[in-house]
Amino acid sequence: MKTTTRQPPAGDSLPPDLPRPRVRELLAAAFLRPHMLLLMPADRVRRALLVHVAAALLCGMAAAAVRIPSLLERSAGWARWMAGRIERVQLRDGRLAWESSQPLPWDGVHAGWRVDLVDAAQAPFDPRRRLGPEKRGVWIGPADVVLWWRLGERKAVVTRPLLENGLVFGFVKPEWLWPDGLDVRGERQMVAGVQAKVVSGLPVYLLSKSIETLVVAEFYTFLFAFIPFVMRSPLAGGGFRRVYSFYLYASVPPLLVATVYSSLGLPVLDFGTCFAGGLILYLLVTVWRLGRSSGGIPRPA
Repeated sequence: MKTTTRQPPAGDSLPPDLPRPRVRELLAAAFLRPHMLLLMPADRVRRALLVHVAAALLCGMAAAAVRIPSLLERSAGWARWMAGRIERVQLRDGRLAWESSQPLPWDGVHAGWRVDLVDAAQAPFDPRRRLGPEKRGVWIGPADVVLWWRLGERKAVVTRPLLENGLVFGFVKPEWLWPDGLDVRGERQMVAGVQAKVVSGLPVYLLSKSIETLVVAEFYTFLFAFIPFVMRSPLAGGGFRRVYSFYLYASVPPLLVATVYSSLGLPVLDFGTCFAGGLILYLLVTVWRLGRSSGGIPRPA
């Protein structure tokens, strides 16, 4: 009686004499001997993806955590600056009320941001209003608080409301953020109140930065794996699962480099550009070392 066996998918099977490498062995190869990552047996895509996701989330959280002290310092600076112009701030029925010794409307500049404080006659925010030479700012009215910035060379104004129609961010009731009401006066109360809200929002901040890092890293990793597969490059030998698994591990060192760079706060490159550039450099080094060690990229049989 003739029996047949079902073959596993290409790129996800190993010969019986080649055990599947451990995660720490693959990561050690990715950091110390990147060309060996191409010569080692392919890992399961699911396990490689889990390693990639965990690395991206941790890197995003670490990059965000490094910025927490400066975030607290900037928030305290903003509170002190506003306290020098507003004696008291209250929230009544979803509308802001304040006491100021300066006549309204008034404007000022702090940390490169233009700040406009207006009364009901000047609200709501109109992007066609003459805003001055600043590239970004915040518009504070009794019923709306709007962030705005200029987009590119066209000088088009983009807005993002923080308080609108009695809702924060468009869906959060102010009573949820301030269950005991909002009534602060003086610099000390303003600084303490602002920093308390910043600290309470840190879990959301860390989570959002982690997810943002994961999305950017996964987009470039999938794109870099898909291009050689479509172009039938020798790097894609063994099928898409194999090349995708390789790129998932190969993306970990560039992730760390991009995280360290973004943590320095340098304005030249953003995280995505740094990660993509690091991954390209990593691949060039891998191909170069592979060519020196074995005479070229191995092609599948």
